[in-house]
Amino acid sequence: MKKILIFGPTEHQGGIESFIELVISQLKGKAEFTIIQFTENEIVHSDYIRKSKLANIVKLEFKTGIKGKLSFFNKKLMKNFLSKNHFDVLHINENSPASFWLAKIALHNKIKVIYEAHNSFATPIKFNYTPRFLLKWIRFNQKRKLNRLNIVPVAVSDLAAKSMFYKNKEVVFIWNSIDTDKFEFSEIDRETLRNQMNISLDSKVGMFAARFVSQKNIFRALHIAEESISRGVLDFFVFIGDGVLSKDFNGELSKLSEKISTKILYLGKKDNIGRWYSFADLFLMTSFYEGFPFTVVEAQASGLPTILSDSVTKQVKCTDLLTYYSLEKGNAEWVSTISKVFEIESNRYERINYSKVVHNSKFSIENFKASLIELYQLNTEKK
Repeated sequence: MKKILIFGPTEHQGGIESFIELVISQLKGKAEFTIIQFTENEIVHSDYIRKSKLANIVKLEFKTGIKGKLSFFNKKLMKNFLSKNHFDVLHINENSPASFWLAKIALHNKIKVIYEAHNSFATPIKFNYTPRFLLKWIRFNQKRKLNRLNIVPVAVSDLAAKSMFYKNKEVVFIWNSIDTDKFEFSEIDRETLRNQMNISLDSKVGMFAARFVSQKNIFRALHIAEESISRGVLDFFVFIGDGVLSKDFNGELSKLSEKISTKILYLGKKDNIGRWYSFADLFLMTSFYEGFPFTVVEAQASGLPTILSDSVTKQVKCTDLLTYYSLEKGNAEWVSTISKVFEIESNRYERINYSKVVHNSKFSIENFKASLIELYQLNTEKK
């Protein structure tokens, strides 16, 4: 059985974390997985991963910032670990080319390296007061070094591939998949949640669900929600998620008039997000950039009309439910687009039918599993 080492998951729930959980659950028994915990904090759902015997989790606490780089601490730690443990594959999941050094060490140890791009824009380096031109140079240099290595380049979308690899790289695309049964529209969930929140079934409700970080452009979403309610296009709007900007978001929410603020509800983090897609009538995504958003596929499986920024890859589209719109347009224009979506909603299929559409698309679990077996070159006949 092949031994696969995975790098990427953190203590925060996001696209990489969701992807890895899907990988190890779908390939349970077909490969032996080990996940690197590279911070002092436990990775998301670590207890579940251990109890379900989906993967081993090994703690290699990397140092961050200048100190870690100047001391070569992380490189020494990784070299020592790989010298004592055998792996066939290292699967690096990253939002930037910053882990090129990790790939280089693994290749030196004759380990196959899969480097997967999960975002269309390299996230900021955590150096205080680093000039923008210097950050740009650092990322350029990291990308150049990464693309010189004999890695298997993988990406979740065309935009993610462009940000990480050169054009001459033959990139493998692994389409993020979902269990459509978990996101199928439920009239029972819709009625139950609306009753709990004292919202009538005929009220028009918008929804935003994401990590509360700058990438997601949450304050723009808040002002679009504000104007939508002010103009009567929407009756309520809910925000779901948490993150470093949660406190700031609450501060902005408190500045709204009482008439509007009572219609905009911040619910925090919700585990069973599928129920909330059924609860809502419209999904909003105002992200500055994305690699490949799971939530958009999930929303489509629930038959939920979605308006998203045109900075998001078109490869996420598998139904007629998506409307792309430019962030350069004003809030009033976004609200007008929301109004138009409601006008044409009645001409679509019943919401419950969309789960089958997504299930039969490239985002099916079967396609995902087959792609991974090919990527890892697993022999399905041997265990």
